[in-house]
Amino acid sequence: SIARQHGGLVEAENLPGSGARFTVLLPLTPPPNLSEEPSRRPPRRLLLHDPSPPLRQHLRQILLHLGFEVQPCATPEEFRHLWGDREERFDGALMGLSPREAPRPLLEDLFRLRQEPVLLLSPEGTAPEARRLCPPGRGCFVLPKPFTTRDLLETLQQFVPLEDPP
Repeated sequence: SIARQHGGLVEAENLPGSGARFTVLLPLTPPPNLSEEPSRRPPRRLLLHDPSPPLRQHLRQILLHLGFEVQPCATPEEFRHLWGDREERFDGALMGLSPREAPRPLLEDLFRLRQEPVLLLSPEGTAPEARRLCPPGRGCFVLPKPFTTRDLLETLQQFVPLEDPP
């Protein structure tokens, strides 16, 4: 599609009895140069969930290109299960929040189960509320939607450094 060619996506949501809602997401900055060679360092492993399958897939592609190993999750339950599995190694997690879900119990579980940093992708207008969900002194970051590729890269640099220190 035209949106995909420009690093974006089109999302469709069926609203029973009300019709359908289409959302077109286009980056404000160009996507990362996919022809660049990825880093040679061992990949950092991230757990990823977003309630929007197209956005989840788009984020996965960007993270893979940046040299991360990504474990996507289709549901919050799958996310909680994998995050709680001590056999699984993760360097951090990206959790997309939905305005229709109550995230507090899930986030309390996530922070209780592991110490690794968590990046919350908050729906438009909910960043202050999402920040209040972060326990003090924990590696918890909030990135409000919609965000640019540059916003994601800058937040990732704080969250899980993209380059090894000198």
